[in-house]
Amino acid sequence: ISGSLIQTKRKALGYYLQTSYFSSPKLSMTVRYDAYFINQSDKSGREYAAITGNPHYVSYAKDWSLAVKYKPAVSWTLSGDIHYIEGTHWLTLADNPNFQAHTKYWTLLALMVSYNF
Repeated sequence: ISGSLIQTKRKALGYYLQTSYFSSPKLSMTVRYDAYFINQSDKSGREYAAITGNPHYVSYAKDWSLAVKYKPAVSWTLSGDIHYIEGTHWLTLADNPNFQAHTKYWTLLALMVSYNF
């Protein structure tokens, strides 16, 4: 099976479930589960790995995240999320070209301070 056949015959699958809790007008929390598979018939990525030689977890991402947002004033927002991720499909190839160096399980922390005018 050639790489181009993988590209033309596969059907991707992605979905998410999310819930948010607003404890006050200034504070909210969100829990989210995201999943993405480049081939819905090969969710484990084993077929992908056999064909490409890349690790199987490059072909999917499963992501649990917790986000907190705080608005201390009308124009200011402070937010942060922590993600616990299995699979590396979210990683861009431009920044992470070596598939063999990827880790199957990883964590992402994102923090933001914004001012709206």
